[in-house]
Amino acid sequence: MTPSKMIPKTVFSTFGLAYCKRFKHPTISPVSLDYRKSFQVWAPLCYPVVEFKLTDIGEGIKEVTVKQCHIKQHQKVSQFEDICDVESDKATVTITSRFDGFVKKVHFQEGDVIAVGSTLLDIEVDDQPQNADVANVVPESVGKIEANDDKHTELSAIKRQQSTVEDEGVVTEESGASGACEKALATPAVRRIAKEHGIDINDVLGTGKQGRVTKEDVLVYLNQPRLDAGQPQPCELQKAANTSRPITAYRKVMFKTMTESNKIPTLTLSDEMDITHLEALRKTLKSDLQADKVKLTLLAFVVKAISLSLQRFPILNATLEGETINYASYHNIGIAVDTAAGLVVPIIKNVQQLSIRQIAAEAQRLQSLAADGRLSLADTNGGTFTVSNIGSIAGTVVKPLILPPQVAIVGIGRLRHLPRFDHNDEVKKCSVINASWAADHRVVDGATVARFSNAVKRYLENPGLLAIDA
Repeated sequence: MTPSKMIPKTVFSTFGLAYCKRFKHPTISPVSLDYRKSFQVWAPLCYPVVEFKLTDIGEGIKEVTVKQCHIKQHQKVSQFEDICDVESDKATVTITSRFDGFVKKVHFQEGDVIAVGSTLLDIEVDDQPQNADVANVVPESVGKIEANDDKHTELSAIKRQQSTVEDEGVVTEESGASGACEKALATPAVRRIAKEHGIDINDVLGTGKQGRVTKEDVLVYLNQPRLDAGQPQPCELQKAANTSRPITAYRKVMFKTMTESNKIPTLTLSDEMDITHLEALRKTLKSDLQADKVKLTLLAFVVKAISLSLQRFPILNATLEGETINYASYHNIGIAVDTAAGLVVPIIKNVQQLSIRQIAAEAQRLQSLAADGRLSLADTNGGTFTVSNIGSIAGTVVKPLILPPQVAIVGIGRLRHLPRFDHNDEVKKCSVINASWAADHRVVDGATVARFSNAVKRYLENPGLLAIDA
C-alpha cells in the first residue's frame, strides 16, 4: 500500500506533516522552508485557491493597462504587498494584495489590457478566505478540466471553419517559397485561370469577401507590370508597410474627449501680447528661485493672470452639465503636458490662493509626475479651465479644443522677438506671444471672450499688477 492510500485525504490535511515524518515520504521533505512547495500535490486539499480580481478603482473606469508587474508565479505574497501598477485613462494606480499566501498562477503580463472584475492572480491563501471571497475559491482540478474544455472548443471551431470553407468550394493555399504571405482564398475555377497564365495565386490581391481572389482580380493582375525577381512580392510589401499597436491609456482618454469636444460650437479669438517687461522681471527673479530648485517659467505668470481675470468673468470658469451651468468658486486650472504616452492634463488646484512661486513649484511637480506616468486621479480631476502651452514646442496661433464639461481654453504660442512701435512711435525690440482663446458659444458670447482676453493681456503686459491684485 502506498503512503497516499494509507491515510484519507480529509485526515491528511490535519496530520500531513506528522505523517510525512512518520513514513519518510521519498518525494516530500517535511523540513522544507516552504512546505507548500513540498506538498504541492496535496495543496488543493489543504489550502483554498482564491481568485484575486481587479476591483473597481472608481471614476467610472472600466479597463486598465498593466504598466508594471511586481509579482511572479510560485512566489509568496503578503497582505498590502504590491501586485502591479495599472494605468487607466486618467491616472496610474498600484494594486496591492488582500491575502497572505502563495501565487499559484498569474493571469496577466505587462502591457495587457484588463477589465474591472477580471482575475489577476490565483492565490493559495494561508487562512480560510472571508465570505466575500469564498465564491472565488477554485480547485485546481476544475481549472484543468476547464482548460481542456477550452482547447476542445477551439479545435471544434477550427474544424467548423474548415468545413465551411470546403462547402463553399473555396480552396486555401500557403505560399510555397517563403511562407511569408497569408493564405489565398479562391475557387477552383479562378485557381485554374491563374495556373493557365503562370500566376502564383498568392501574389494576387483579393478583393472578394474575406479577401477572396476573384476572376477579375486575376485579370487585373495580368495587366499590371511585373516586379523584378529581386524585388519583394506584393504581399511582402503590404506586410512591411502595415503595422498596428494598441492605443495607450492616455490616448484613449484623448480620443474620447476630443471626439466630444469636436461637437461643441466653438468661438475662437487670438490676440498678440507684448510681454517684454514680464520677461525682464522673470529673468531677474529666476536666479532667486534656483536655490529652491523651482523653475520660474512663463506658464506660472499666465496661469496667475488667468486666475485673476476669472474673478471678473466667472462664466469662463464654469462647467456645463446638460443645460445647467455650474459656476465654480475655485480656480482649478489644467496644464496640457506632452508625454511619451500621449497628452495628459494635470490640474493645479485652487490657483486663486497660490502665489506665482507656488504655481511654478506645483506645475513642476505635476509635469515630473506626468513624464514618469505616476499621476494620481486627484491630480487629473476637477479642472475648470485649461492652458495649452503649445508654443514651448512650436507654433504661434492655434485653435485649441475645449475639454468638456469645461467651457473655455487658451493656447499660448511661441515666444518671439519682433520689432514693434512704442507709444512714441519708435521701433524697438519686443518679446511677443499670441494667446488663442476658444469658448463654448452656447453659453459664452464673443464680447465676453474679448474682454477676458484684454484683462489677461493687461496683467501680462504690466506684471506689477500681478503683485497688486494677487
